[in-house]
Amino acid sequence: MSLNPNLSLAALTKALAEHSPVLQPPDGRPQASVALILRSTGPSFELLFIEWATHPNDPWSGHIAFPGGRLETADPCIQTTAERETQEEIGIALDRDACLGRLDDLSGVVGSVHVAGFVYTLDLVPSVKLNAEVVHAFWVPITTLTDPRRRTLHQFGMETGQRAFPALNIFGTGHPLLWGLTYRFVAQLVGLIGDDLPLQTAATVAATNPTPDG
Repeated sequence: MSLNPNLSLAALTKALAEHSPVLQPPDGRPQASVALILRSTGPSFELLFIEWATHPNDPWSGHIAFPGGRLETADPCIQTTAERETQEEIGIALDRDACLGRLDDLSGVVGSVHVAGFVYTLDLVPSVKLNAEVVHAFWVPITTLTDPRRRTLHQFGMETGQRAFPALNIFGTGHPLLWGLTYRFVAQLVGLIGDDLPLQTAATVAATNPTPDG
């Protein structure tokens, strides 16, 4: 079976060059950024994910994510934050010239932080050196991320009760689902090359589009 030509690094590079990201205006909320790191695999490419270590009383620990973190006072810009955090968390030094572009900023459904996403490509992939915050790093083919059979739901408890969020089961037994902001950045990335991931569950769609009797 031949590869969809849209799922090539060349197609994504072109799409990012033409993309004008929607940025969140400064409003006093905390800012953070992540790095979406790609490596070429012949005609296609893979994306790097990390799994956070588990810590008591941290509801986000143990989740699948991209390397990144919050803007610090010493960071000259939000892109530097993504590069600094990547170096600290997984030991990869990102070259600014290797940045293909920026995705639309996102805000968390839970929490008020604004997150920027910067996409990088690596020609030579160095060894990953995990710090104490990270327990695993995974290279995942873009064809896996766009495989409809990987789609599922993640149940998350909120103040209003349990809510289902779109998710991907790409890491298998013993690893968490890919969901939340990380999923939404992935949806943006694959959306640029013509493959849509669902951003709402059926229940969410029903709630926002009630029937005449609802």
